[in-house]
Amino acid sequence: MNDIDLSETAPRGDWYSGNGWKPIAGAGEDEFTGVFDGNGYAIKNMHIYGELDSSENKIGLFGKCQSATIEHLALADCDIDVTTGNSSGNYVGSIVGYLNNQSSILECYTTGTIKIVFLSGSYGSYTGGIIGYANYGNIENCFNACNISSTLKDENGRFYFGGIAGNFVNGQSFLNYSVGDIITTDESSAESKIGYIANNALNDYDLKSCFYLKKNTDYTASANHSDNYYTNVIGLTAGQMKSSAAFTGFDFDNIWTIDPNADYPYPTLRNVPYVSTGASQPQTPSPDTSLKGDINGDGKVDATDASIILIYAAMVGAGYQVSIDDLY
Repeated sequence: MNDIDLSETAPRGDWYSGNGWKPIAGAGEDEFTGVFDGNGYAIKNMHIYGELDSSENKIGLFGKCQSATIEHLALADCDIDVTTGNSSGNYVGSIVGYLNNQSSILECYTTGTIKIVFLSGSYGSYTGGIIGYANYGNIENCFNACNISSTLKDENGRFYFGGIAGNFVNGQSFLNYSVGDIITTDESSAESKIGYIANNALNDYDLKSCFYLKKNTDYTASANHSDNYYTNVIGLTAGQMKSSAAFTGFDFDNIWTIDPNADYPYPTLRNVPYVSTGASQPQTPSPDTSLKGDINGDGKVDATDASIILIYAAMVGAGYQVSIDDLY
C-alpha cells in the first residue's frame, strides 16, 4: 500500500541483523511459491553486507523462488556489498538470487549497486542485476540500472555475470533492457564471462526484444554467443536509448513511457513510477571522438553528427546551457 524504506537494514540501523536484510526464502527456508505484487510501489535502500556464511548462497530481496510471480515492483537504490564463497554455487541478484521452475518477474526495475568479493570455494557463481540464476523462468517488461562490481579470488572458480540475469537457461526474457555497468577484478586465474543481458542463454528464443546501453567494453548480449546470434538483442547508444522508436516491440501506449524532462532519461514503467535516488543514475558514456567529427561515437562521420552539432550551435546561440554530451 506504500513504499517501504529498508534504510534501517544498514550497519548500526535499528533492523541490524549482522548482515542487513535477510532474504525472503533464504538459507534454511522453503522456496517462495506465491505472488508478490508491489502494486507500483518501491522497496528502497535494501542493504545486504559483510562476510556471509557459506550456507547463505542465494542473495537478494528473495533467496529462491519456485513457481512464483513477482510483479509491479521497484527495488530502488539497493546496496549489496558482500564477501562470499560456497562450493555448491553462489546466486546473487537484486530481486531474486535463484529463480526456478516457471517463476516470473513482470514489470519490475532495479537501481543501486551490487559489489561482491568471491573467496576460495566460489565455484559456480552467478550474478545479475535482477536475477542471479534463472532456470525455466520468465522475465518480461523489466529494466536494470544496478551497477555490478566484483573481485574474483578463487583460482578454480567459474563466474558468470549479466545485466538482467547471471545465468539464463530454458526460460524467456522479453522486452527488457539493462543500463548497469559490470566490472570485474580478477585476482586469480578463474574463468569469468560477462553478458550485457544474460549469460549462458542457450537458444535464440531465450532472449527477444532486449536492449542494452552500449559501453566501451566489448561485451556481448550473452556471454556464450556473439551479438549476431541474438537477432533481437540490440545494443543502443545513449541517444538511441532516449527514443521510443529504438525499442522495437515495447508497448509505449500501456506499459512503457519516456519523460524527456525527467532526471532518468530512458524508458520507465507506467505502472511502477521511477524513484529518483541520485546515486543509482546510469552514467552516459562520453562520445568516442577518436574519429574527428564522430560526435555520437558510431565510427563514422555522417549526417547524424552534423545534426547534433547544428542543434548544439542553435541552442547555445539561443542562450541555453547545454553540452554536446547532453544532445548525444
